[in-house]
Amino acid sequence: RWLCFVWHHGLWSMTLVMAPWSLVSVHLGPCALTQFFQIFSEYQSNDFYATGESYAGKYVPAIGYYIHKHNPIAKVKINFKGVAIGDGLCDPELMLGGYGDFLYQTGLIDMLQKQYVEQQTASGVQLIQQEKWVEAFEVFDSLLNGDILPYPSFFQNATGCTNYFNYLQCQVGTQSKAYIQMRGLNKG
Repeated sequence: RWLCFVWHHGLWSMTLVMAPWSLVSVHLGPCALTQFFQIFSEYQSNDFYATGESYAGKYVPAIGYYIHKHNPIAKVKINFKGVAIGDGLCDPELMLGGYGDFLYQTGLIDMLQKQYVEQQTASGVQLIQQEKWVEAFEVFDSLLNGDILPYPSFFQNATGCTNYFNYLQCQVGTQSKAYIQMRGLNKG
């Protein structure tokens, strides 16, 4: 069994040119898959699952739908079995509204912090509806990710956790570090 991993990073739904990168991405994915199976035809009969996480919540369903619709007439068939999305950002406008309740109900924040999260997520939703994408991202980023901030995100400040993917493992990398040490992978 072989696992093919394609990392797709940096394609935004908004650009300065008339053809948005997300549109370009919709055409790149199927083209790349077709070329892969043309070059490595010995893998064409293997089960294929489209998988991804985070913003791939936008791309994985699209590529899955494309394969499902076009496979019957495609010259190069893909043995498509399904999709899997981890912590996918599928519908930011809808999903933002749930963060306050989720963080509160899991005991990660208190009622005052929940109210702050709800105010910020309402602001983020409003910015999305106004198509102010950068500003909406900044609201989301300041609440959870902290990717573009010179200081920790609200999530990190409120919870003390750096890992927003799994609140059961509060700190990023603890599992990876343990695996590396256990296997001696850090030895020259």
